[in-house]
Amino acid sequence: MFNGENTKTLADISNFFKLNGAFSLVIASAFFSLAGIPPFSGFYAKLSVLCSVVNASFFFYAIVAFLVSVVSCFYYLRVIKNAYFEKHLKSFSYIRLDSLNSFFVSILTSLLAGLFVNPNPLLLTAQKMILFF
Repeated sequence: MFNGENTKTLADISNFFKLNGAFSLVIASAFFSLAGIPPFSGFYAKLSVLCSVVNASFFFYAIVAFLVSVVSCFYYLRVIKNAYFEKHLKSFSYIRLDSLNSFFVSILTSLLAGLFVNPNPLLLTAQKMILFF
């Protein structure tokens, strides 16, 4: 999405977020989901895995998974903090996303948040796929 160069630093991402407001909210919500923040489906996935590990009495693995999740959460939230709250001096010309791509990204993000509210269709599909194979 960058004219002539690759995006290499967090300052480049910050400038891209400032130009594409709606897309930046979508990317931020995806990072929140990856970090495991509660209103997103990533939280449900991490919670399910940790509950399964604790129910199987693998407490050491649950502690390791929790610590790794905290470290990864730090890095995901760092990207969001740098993109929204830091001042960067470099300014590049980015290409705006067209409305069709923004629409599809918005639909996928709403599905990401919607799976937290009602994960049953996804869980039933996964169960049927497991039983099929």
